[in-house]
Amino acid sequence: MKSIYETIDLTAEQILAISENAPERLFSGDPAIARREYYDLSRRWHPDRNRDSRATAVFQRVTELHRRAQQSIKAGRWRGAGILVLPVPLPGAGAMAGARQIKYFKRVEFELGDLFIAEKEVAFSVERRYADLFETARRRIEGFRFANAAMRKEIARALPRRPEFHTAADRLIMVLPKDPDAILLEDLLEHLGGALDARHVGWIVNRLYNLACYLDYAGVVHHDIGPRAFFVSPRFHSGALLGGWWYARARGESLKALPRRTIDCAPPDLTRLRRADLRADLELIRQTGRELLGAVNTMPTNMNGKIPPAMARWINGATSGSAVTDYRLWKGVLEMDFGAPRFVRLDVEPDAIYGKRSRDSLI
Repeated sequence: MKSIYETIDLTAEQILAISENAPERLFSGDPAIARREYYDLSRRWHPDRNRDSRATAVFQRVTELHRRAQQSIKAGRWRGAGILVLPVPLPGAGAMAGARQIKYFKRVEFELGDLFIAEKEVAFSVERRYADLFETARRRIEGFRFANAAMRKEIARALPRRPEFHTAADRLIMVLPKDPDAILLEDLLEHLGGALDARHVGWIVNRLYNLACYLDYAGVVHHDIGPRAFFVSPRFHSGALLGGWWYARARGESLKALPRRTIDCAPPDLTRLRRADLRADLELIRQTGRELLGAVNTMPTNMNGKIPPAMARWINGATSGSAVTDYRLWKGVLEMDFGAPRFVRLDVEPDAIYGKRSRDSLI
C-alpha cells in the first residue's frame, strides 16, 4: 500500500492543473484519510508558511478540492478509485460463474448510468429502465463482421471485444477489455487544460474517420462518437470506441434514442426523419475535433494562430455525407497544415491522470 501522504510531493503546477471538478485526483475516497491529506497539504502550502509566489493560489485550490471531495463522498457521488463488485453473469454470457471484483481508477456518470475505468478493462453500469438500449449494444458488439482477416486485424482492436455481461437488481453491467495505457479522451482533454495541440487532434480524428469508414462498410451508425466514448493511447497513437453503443442502429433503421450532444450536432432533417444516417457520425467527428481544439463555442478562423488554417476551415465546414470522402479531405487538411505524416510524441501516461494510488492499492 502506498503512503496516504504521497500527495504532499506534488508540485504547485501539478496541483493547479487539477480541475476543481476532479477532487479525486488529489484526495482519497475515505473521509478520514482525505482529512489527513488536506491537513498535510494545507500546512505545506499555507501562504504564512510557504514563500512560493503561487502558494496562495495552491492553498485555495487545495481547500476547494477538499470541500468538493467531502461533498461528493457524503452524497455518494465519489468519482475516484474504488471496487466494483460484479454480480452473477447473465445466462449464456460466456463469463466465469460467480461474482468478481474490479479495482477501478475512476467512476464517470453518463446519461444511462456509470462508467468505471480500470487498468485493463472498463465497466458500463446501466440502469434497468434502459434495458432495451443495453440489449442494442449487446447485439451490436457481438455482431461485428469483417470483409477479411486484414480488415479484422486493422479494426478489431478499435472496437469493443470479448464483452462480459452481468445483471444486478437495478443495473445491467457490461465489462470490456481495455489496453492498460488507454485513457478516456475526455480525461485527456481535461488534463491538458481543455485543448490539445492541433498535431495531436490530427491523429485522433484520423482514427475516428478510419472507424467511420468501417462503420459505413458494416452499415452501422454509432450515434455517440465523442470524448466520453473514445479511449486513446497517447504512446501508440491508437484508439478504441468502447462507449456509446447503446444508440447504434443499422443504416436507415428507425431511431430509439439519441444523446443530447448528437441531437445538437446532427443535420436537422436527420432528427426530423428519425432514421439512422451516417451523417450523424461524421458531424460528431467534426464536433469532436472542435472540442479537442478548444473551439466549441466559437467558429474561429484560426483562434489567434492556435489552429492551423486548413484545420480552421475544416472546423467551419460540414460533412460531405461520405465517410471515405471526409477521410480523404481530412488527410488533405493535415498535409496542407503539417506536410508529410510524422509521429509526434504526446507524453501523457495514465498515472498522470488516474493516479498511481489507484493502480497500486486501494485504501
